[in-house]
Amino acid sequence: MSTMHMGLQLGLEGQRTVERSGICSHAVERKHRIATSGKYERMLWNESTASQLQENLNILRARGLKYILGFNEPDHADQADMTVARAVDSHMKYLSQDSDVAIGSPAVTSNEAGSTRDNPKSLDWLRGFLELCGQRGCKVDFCVVHWYGSTTQADAMISFLHRAHDACPGKPLWLTEFSATGSSDEVEIFMMKVLPILDSLQFIQRYAWFMTAVGNLLQSPDTLSSYGEKYASL
Repeated sequence: MSTMHMGLQLGLEGQRTVERSGICSHAVERKHRIATSGKYERMLWNESTASQLQENLNILRARGLKYILGFNEPDHADQADMTVARAVDSHMKYLSQDSDVAIGSPAVTSNEAGSTRDNPKSLDWLRGFLELCGQRGCKVDFCVVHWYGSTTQADAMISFLHRAHDACPGKPLWLTEFSATGSSDEVEIFMMKVLPILDSLQFIQRYAWFMTAVGNLLQSPDTLSSYGEKYASL
């Protein structure tokens, strides 16, 4: 089981396993101070970052590139904002040809409200993507989701993850962003409930609390918050 952490203020998605830490970005060079044992993974945030990633793939492979994460929340108007067909076209163009690297699906949101056949969201969007990818021969090695809610919705989050796994049969799931709103004490209780479950679910390969920032997992740039300590210790 792997855990991950995020740095939104830096515009990057990060990864931390139990023994090591890391950062994920479409850039080649590290722009963040991380542990020397850390991994530095890449993601294709949207189509505008594709050319930079493509230019750098040979360099990245030489440095041991193992994973590329797909588009960020294509089902969200303020994020990558892509139709299923457009995302599949871009996935085929930029990602599916790389047989030596594990490729993640686009990361969908947990907001299923208002999802329709013509305007799919969340898991409906992911199902549509995987169906069309299957027809066209896309390479997808693992599926990626995000979850946001309140500290009273721990059961709802776990239920969502099971449904995400059902939508992505036979592939591991990466929960690359999750967070719950509430007081510090409520967040600690939420973490104490969900983190052991995440560790026990065989289909969850990696997960990440969002985000590593002051006022969240950090109390100061160099000090963990109370629930940051809890996240690190569980």
